[in-house]
Amino acid sequence: MSRLIQTISMVVPAMDDLRQMKLLTDEQYDLVKNNGTTQEQMRELYRHVKNWGHAEKTTVYKCLKNNNLLVVTNVERSLQSIHSCSDHKAPMADSNHSVRRKEYVQSSVDHNLGAEIKEEVLTGLEEWFLHERTPRDDCTADRGHHLQTEEKGNIHQVLEELTSQNGQIQQRVQELQEEMKAEKAKAEDISRRMNVLFINSRRQMDLLEKRILNEISRQKEQTSRSISDLIQKLKVKKEELFRDICHIKELRTSNGPLMALQETEYKAYTDRGTERSLCAIHDVDVGLISTMLHSGLSDMITGIKRGIYAQEITDLLLDVNTAENHVHISEDLKTATWSQRDLQRPESEERFDHSQVLSSSGVATDQGYWEVETSGTGAWRVGMSYANVARKGRQGSVGNNEQSWALCRWINGLEYAVIHNWKTTPIHDKISSQRFGIYLDYGAGRLSFYEMSDPIKHLHTFLATFTELLHAAIYVWDRECDKSCWVRIRSYEK
Repeated sequence: MSRLIQTISMVVPAMDDLRQMKLLTDEQYDLVKNNGTTQEQMRELYRHVKNWGHAEKTTVYKCLKNNNLLVVTNVERSLQSIHSCSDHKAPMADSNHSVRRKEYVQSSVDHNLGAEIKEEVLTGLEEWFLHERTPRDDCTADRGHHLQTEEKGNIHQVLEELTSQNGQIQQRVQELQEEMKAEKAKAEDISRRMNVLFINSRRQMDLLEKRILNEISRQKEQTSRSISDLIQKLKVKKEELFRDICHIKELRTSNGPLMALQETEYKAYTDRGTERSLCAIHDVDVGLISTMLHSGLSDMITGIKRGIYAQEITDLLLDVNTAENHVHISEDLKTATWSQRDLQRPESEERFDHSQVLSSSGVATDQGYWEVETSGTGAWRVGMSYANVARKGRQGSVGNNEQSWALCRWINGLEYAVIHNWKTTPIHDKISSQRFGIYLDYGAGRLSFYEMSDPIKHLHTFLATFTELLHAAIYVWDRECDKSCWVRIRSYEK
């Protein structure tokens, strides 16, 4: 008993078994468990067990052994050595042997336990010897051989169990190592692809920059040449005018007849030619530069989209036929808004009877991404759902069933959570943005939610095995204000 107190480490699991068998009451269970160390727990357990009957004590011993097989087996071997007869003749009931046994037990108790429980343990041991180790008069070599065989069987059992556990651990280690290698390879592949993507993007951006700057330089040089030509023409005209002016002055001072003036032809100066020349000169063609920039960037974005994993889901439109009569849908079919007014739409099997709407089509891409913008008031949910989700009752709300997954905001605006099959997981991080991203990896069974803050923050990832097309699902509700709670599907281009 003293060795069990000192060596057993799994006390609580054994007590769990005893409580399940109704041998320990909840009060006794708490009294034992509240002790700080396993030694103190064992001592407290023995205090409750010592007055029990033989069958109950045997059950306690079996529970301890089941949860501490190796330790109890070693203790059994020690006890068996105590009861073995050294000369195969003297019976265990011999008075001298009883005295020696008690002295051995006394010394063991003195060595291992404090004085406050020595007497109790001694009494318990004597009771144990009387009930469990009744002396036999036929202590022979055969008995010793039997004990030795039993010991070997116990050791073999322990060895098999430990070997099995070691194999399981080794297998798990190998699995984790393979998983780590796979994740490392995946990360390296993503890094390589992103590196190539950015290198190509920078190269294309450099080429686009050169084209646009070259075009601006070309237009600038053309304009400069045109203006220079016009300036040169004006200088020539100026010289002609200067000569004419000098000639007129000479005639004015001369005494000759005016016939010479009348016979001289002068070209009247006009600015019409200058106006025509100026009209031929254009400023930098901003329209052409803008067209080049827009076209180049569009080609770049198209190439970037081909190079990344997730494609933007651009065709998400809300299905008015599924919208509950208090959910207003915008003309572009992108925004769902709570309305206190009943819109009195025609009844149909597709229409929800609670404040929810689905997208008209499912997400066909294997890896897709879309964003929503939400209001700062009211309660909303946004997520993805199978088309066959229930239309009647709260069990049809996105997140309240096995067919849907959602991010939600409670009515007080202070709490956010994710929900699936009625199981709610709070989001403890502070939410500061009203924009959220939803990323779907259908093949891998991953649905992730992100806060589009700076930097972007991961909120939660659901893991599931998807079996049907997923539709966008939006729930909006506000008990106080009309048209204050809304969710809008964002478009990347905007």
